[in-house]
Amino acid sequence: MNLHNLFSYVSSNIDNNGFYNASKGQNSDRVNIIALCRADLQPYQCRDYVANATVELLKACPYQKEAVFWHEFCMVRYSNEAIYGTVAIFPYEHAQRMESVLDSEKFYKELNILLDSLRNQTAYNSLPKKFGAGSRPDPNFRTIYAFEQCTPDITPEDCGACLTQSALIIPQCCGGARGVRILRPSCYLRYETDPFYNDTMVRTIQQVPTQPIVPVPGALGKDVIT
Repeated sequence: MNLHNLFSYVSSNIDNNGFYNASKGQNSDRVNIIALCRADLQPYQCRDYVANATVELLKACPYQKEAVFWHEFCMVRYSNEAIYGTVAIFPYEHAQRMESVLDSEKFYKELNILLDSLRNQTAYNSLPKKFGAGSRPDPNFRTIYAFEQCTPDITPEDCGACLTQSALIIPQCCGGARGVRILRPSCYLRYETDPFYNDTMVRTIQQVPTQPIVPVPGALGKDVIT
């Protein structure tokens, strides 16, 4: 019952940074929940995806004491154990494209440079959303696009460690794939050789005004479950 009550509030109460956490109940009846949307979503998109995710999670896991639901654009997790502020790298899932790159050795060299840069950006930036996104030329005359994100409740060190674990398994789990997603409770990593994230939204979030904005008079202002 506590789980159903908490889930009924998630979508409407998730903040504009796409994050929500709450707890309800005592002792063996206590339930803790975390929800996170991909950082390049608009708030209304985030709420819609999370609303659907909570419904699907309850259908798939009506009696479990802990579960996690991954969607391309959001993650919802609950547990009877404390989860806020605690990094979780297991369980994890991965998904990959069937197409392979032409020269995996050169490709991984460039990919790792990009992922290393984004990992530092994700873990240590001062934004409310703990994420990084960017691109790098691929030696096979394409472009590599990557996106990394952590739940904002964990430390920069834990965020970096979670993303490092994800990057390290890519050659083993998905050797040579042109696109990969690594999904963990505390972090998300994805790369593709085609654009997939909202670059305009990313730039808007990352933009830091150099001077105060003065108002002008009269101006008008699918899915993995485990």
